[in-house]
Amino acid sequence: HKPYHHPYPRPASFEDDDIFDRMIGRPCNDKLEEMNQSTTDVFLQGLNGLSHDSLCHAVRYKEAVYQRKRTRVEMAKREIEETSKLHTLLHSISHDTDLEAAMAERERNFFMRMLVDRQA
Repeated sequence: HKPYHHPYPRPASFEDDDIFDRMIGRPCNDKLEEMNQSTTDVFLQGLNGLSHDSLCHAVRYKEAVYQRKRTRVEMAKREIEETSKLHTLLHSISHDTDLEAAMAERERNFFMRMLVDRQA
């Protein structure tokens, strides 16, 4: 037998609304809610208060929340990779600069010796 959806569900408490919002994944409250029996019961009660259409939209919304959070994780991994490559590039440039400075010092020393020898 299909559960009856009441058009005017009993209003939830502020705490229950907050738990439902966190578990559904609303962006205004992006903290993760610990899943335990109490929060699951509140979440299921909130879902039971939705119409069939709203429940379908909630499922699609939860998938979108998951995709957004997964994308954030992937972006963080790419930023770490990008930073690592920048770090490697900066080390390489630093090494190149050290080599250039060493070559410039050798050239300077060579020319200084040439000038000293020429004036001697």
